[in-house]
Amino acid sequence: MKAAAVLTSMALVIGAPSGAFAWGGNAHRAIADIAAARMSPKALRKAEQLLAATDTGLVGPTFEDAAVWADVMRDSSAEARALTASWHYVNLEVGAEDVAAACPQVPFEAGRVSTTGQGACLLTKIDDFIRTLSDPRQSDRERGLALRYLTHFVGEAHQPLHAASSCRDAGGNAERIETVSGRDTSLHGYWDTTVVTDLARNPKALAKTLNAQITPSQARAWSGAKTSSWIAESHTLAVEVAYRYGGPNACARSRSVTRLSPAYEERARAVAGQQIQKAGVRLAAVLNAVLD
Repeated sequence: MKAAAVLTSMALVIGAPSGAFAWGGNAHRAIADIAAARMSPKALRKAEQLLAATDTGLVGPTFEDAAVWADVMRDSSAEARALTASWHYVNLEVGAEDVAAACPQVPFEAGRVSTTGQGACLLTKIDDFIRTLSDPRQSDRERGLALRYLTHFVGEAHQPLHAASSCRDAGGNAERIETVSGRDTSLHGYWDTTVVTDLARNPKALAKTLNAQITPSQARAWSGAKTSSWIAESHTLAVEVAYRYGGPNACARSRSVTRLSPAYEERARAVAGQQIQKAGVRLAAVLNAVLD
């Protein structure tokens, strides 16, 4: 998909702000909406049943709401943060290539995958949750929790700065930038939230526009990718796009704020749009294969 096509369509999608969740909440909700539109009726019904069996009251009852549940759960207590915080990213340094080597391989424990795995990373937990969700011998509670985490983590895997770091900068959290519009934030925050709301403030409108742009050949190609390749793709985008913002990175230990160029922001919007598309297609493919 050409960047210009994405940007032209995005300019038409304007809506009221929704939710205060930060790949950020709007991105996760848009991904869930794209996935729901591509799931079979049987798979979607089963997903809704499993979500109902694990409704903790932390978020709303819908499939879209479930996509932000893992963030809310992580922040609900010190214990939850200690267990699950590392599940949201892969600390693969710029210049490194081995995703598996960057990802702690915590042993899989059937029936306990939602309550064990401290120190595990995003790739490990995605694979664990797919395995749990695929196992009809597991309880609806365990499968429902696996679905809640999986719905969120497929999205996390497609945010470039959840798959990379530079000089231990926590995925760009140590890099300070200023947007063209004058907003001061971290590089990670820009990719988590700002670039998505620049595309559209309403996640349902964003999902509708992006989903309509996906061609059948793209959907087929994206659906066939392995989970490790999702991380590798995002890492490459972090190196080739996200970190090329024109300022010193954390290796230089600079506290200066770098102003982004219009060209950088244009490319970032195109990348973010397609990553949301890929995540929605891939989430649907996984859930159709497991639940249909």
